[in-house]
Order: sequence, then structure tokens, then C-alpha cells
Amino acid sequence: MITGQPNLSGNGRGFSTLEVVIAMAIVIIVLSAVILVSFGNQTALADSQSSAEALARAQAALECAQAQARKDFKLVAVSVLQENCPALASDSFYTVTVAVTQTDYAVRQITTTVAWQAEYGRTLSVQLSTLVANFENAIGGDTCSSNLVGNWSMPLVANGVTDFAQLVGDSAGTYPLTDVDAYQGKVYVTVNNTSANTAETFFVFDATNPLNPTLVSKIDNDIAQAAGLKAVQTDGHYAYVASGRGIPSTSDPTFGQLHIIDVSVNPVQVVKTLKISGVTGTSGQGVGNSLFYKDGYVYLGLTKTGSGPEFHIIDVHNPLNPFLVGGYSVGNDVNAIFVKGRYVYLATPNDEEFTILDVGNPSSPQRVGGFNAPGGEPGLSLALVGDEAYVGRAYSSDGELYVLNVASPAAVAELGHQDIGSDNQASAKGLLVRDNLAFVTTSESLRIWDVATAGSMAERAVVPLPNSGDTLDTTLDCEDNYLFIASVPTTGASAKRGTLSVVTALP
Repeated sequence: MITGQPNLSGNGRGFSTLEVVIAMAIVIIVLSAVILVSFGNQTALADSQSSAEALARAQAALECAQAQARKDFKLVAVSVLQENCPALASDSFYTVTVAVTQTDYAVRQITTTVAWQAEYGRTLSVQLSTLVANFENAIGGDTCSSNLVGNWSMPLVANGVTDFAQLVGDSAGTYPLTDVDAYQGKVYVTVNNTSANTAETFFVFDATNPLNPTLVSKIDNDIAQAAGLKAVQTDGHYAYVASGRGIPSTSDPTFGQLHIIDVSVNPVQVVKTLKISGVTGTSGQGVGNSLFYKDGYVYLGLTKTGSGPEFHIIDVHNPLNPFLVGGYSVGNDVNAIFVKGRYVYLATPNDEEFTILDVGNPSSPQRVGGFNAPGGEPGLSLALVGDEAYVGRAYSSDGELYVLNVASPAAVAELGHQDIGSDNQASAKGLLVRDNLAFVTTSESLRIWDVATAGSMAERAVVPLPNSGDTLDTTLDCEDNYLFIASVPTTGASAKRGTLSVVTALP
């Protein structure tokens, strides 16, 4: 029999080593977890700090965009916001972008995004959105989108039929178009003196498909004379039109420089005619020549009168009972009118072709400033965006397109000017501004100029208009991303045969 104590030293050493290995593994795992949690917390803290800073930048950018929209809804365009809002500037760490989406004629969605590169190759971002509305011109305002869509360096006349006589089903007629106003899916067109008293002078088109305007209604504003109309703006229910009928003394109750047309019915109806009292002159004087509608007021410009004001403010809050509020003697034709805030901007043939009136008291407009460009050529067209006024004038070796700073109406300052053509066909007859582009219609074409830097404007495109071989009278308006251009030859075989062209840009 073998007796004695068992030798457990080997087994004891084995268990001890295993336990140590296990213990070390546990320690390593725990330490790794601690390290991961520690560094993860640091990463999370860094992400949180970056996110908070990015959120603040996105919010600041959005607030700036909202402020620009309140100042002027036309400033709600990507490049303009990037120029005017420092918070939209990217740096070496954050990339800041802004997007503008049209949700309605008077509503835009603005989205600001701030992105950055985080640790371990991760791309993080924050994004904020808001809606802004065009409260200042909610009724009867501009429905042209300030955001450019497509390649406007290569625009095109998009509609197949531009001849106005064909559009209205009168292929033998002559229609000298004078003005066009696009508003919420409709296009309103006025026609000047025609050869027949019975020819219609006011037309309404359905433009829900902008490439194919279809005639909805038409009317002759004055069957007693072939007087015609000169300008139009609408609030969607009523159209306010300047009459082309002259001053000669008459007791005809239809005579007047302003017609108000109910366009909510079909056929449309002239419901009121207003004759401006206190205006005298010979034939061709005191004729309705230009017009602007805003917030229940019509701002009406006449041709030069023998006596009495050429600029008038008319209260049309009740369109069936319009009444004259105030006037101002320009001493010449009023060729174009633009109203913004408490100021009215006029383009005239005076030596001071650009005049600013304070109409805070509509019964007593007061001149507060103006601008006289070299050469003294007539002012023909106007556009305003923010604190900048764009003035188009007749051909001059000193330029036809002027950009002015009107932030202080009493101290107008030139920012730049441009010769838009090399011959006398380059008078700036029609003018509108979208984003960083000015669209100018001349006596032969549509010219598009980049005006982002007023001191060094650059031509982007030239679009010949129908019958461009003849001298044209032209005007234009815009809705969404489409331009509607009315043009009519004043010379040549197609004289007085107007065209309505739709111009857009492809993506």
C-alpha cells in the first residue's frame, strides 16, 4: 500500500497560470472598453460641439435669407442670398449651401445646409428649412421667379406660333401689341390703335401651359374710335389698363385714360372708365401711357399734357368707384413706373430721365431724388431689386442700361452702365431682372446681361425676335421661368403685325 500526501504542486501551478491569463484577458477587455468609451465620449463631444456650431450657422443663414425676403422678395435667389448673407460663406471646415424651391407664386421654401468632415472619414451635416411669403405683393404682384432655372446662356423661343393674329384666329388682322402682363396662369395683352374700330384691343390667354397660350376672352375697349390701349396690370379679378385715346374735347362717356376691366367673367367687361380731371392739351397729349398697380392703387402715367400733371395716383380699392388721390407734374411723357414701399420711380424723356417720388402721402407726391445720365436720352424702362434700380433708355453712345444705388433716394449713385448694342436698334424698351441677369428687349432682340457686378456687366445671350429685320416695339413680362415678349414691327411688310413669343431655358 502506498501511503502519503498527493503531489498537487503541478496542478496548482497550472490553475494559477490559467487564472492569470483569464484575469489579464478580462483586464485587457475592461481597459479596452474604458479606452473606447473614453475616446468615444471625446468623439461624441466633438461631434456635439461641431453640430451646435453648424446649427447656429444654419440658423443665422436662414435668418438672413428671411430678412432679404422681407426687404424684397426678388432677393430670394441662390446667388443673391450667397452674396448678401455672410453666414452662407463656407470655410476650411464647414461647407454652407442654400437652396430655394418655389412652392407657390408667392411662396418660396429656403433650405440651408451646413456640412463638415468629422473623424474617421465621416461626413456630418445639419439642415434647416423655412417658408417665406411675398406679403408686400400678395395680390397683383410679380409672379416671375427670381430663381433662374436652366441654361440662360442658351435660351430659346419656345412656342411654335408667335404670330398674334393666328393666336386669336384672325390671320388677316394686324395687331400692334403694346403691353403684356402674366399673372397666375393667365396672360393679358393690350393692343394699340388698329385700322378698324371693331377690332379687339384687350385679350386674355390661358397660359397654364406656357408653351401653348390659348385665347380665353377678348374685348374692344372703345368701339367709337380705333384708340386702343397702352399698358396693363391685373390683380387677377380686375385688369387696369391705360387708354390710348387722346385729349380732344368730347362728352363721350367712354372717354378716359383708365379703363377697369372685370376679367373674372367671360367675356370680360369694361366696368369703369376714369377721365383724369384738370388735364388739357391737343391731340396726342394726356394719353394713358404707362401703369403700375399695387395694394389697391393704380399709378398712371400720361403723355405730356398741355396743362395738368402727367403722373396720377388713383384709389381702386373699390374698382367700381375709382377716384383720383393725387398727381405730380413731370412736364413730359411718363414712359415707365415702378412702385416699391413709399417710393415711386419714373422713367421719362426729361434730362433727368429717372425720378423718385415720395408717395407716403398719396395726395401730395414729392420729388426726393433722381438721376441724369450723360447724353440726355429718354428713359424707357425700369426694374428694381433690393436697393438697386435698373434704368433702360434710348440708344446712346453713353450706354442704355444703368444700374443705380437707391438705398438713399435723395443721393442716387451710379453703380455701372452698359452699352447693350452697337447701333440705334439697341434702345432698352423692355426690362426685367431675375437673380443676377437683366433681360432687355430692344428693337430687334432679347438681350441677356449678367449684372452681378454692375461695373463690369457681361452679355450672356442674344435671342432674335420674330421680324427682327424690321424696327420693333417690344415689351415683356415673366411668370415662373418663362418670359412673355410682345413685339410689333413699326416698319417693313409686317408693320403692325404683332407677335407673342415665349422664351425659356432648357435644363
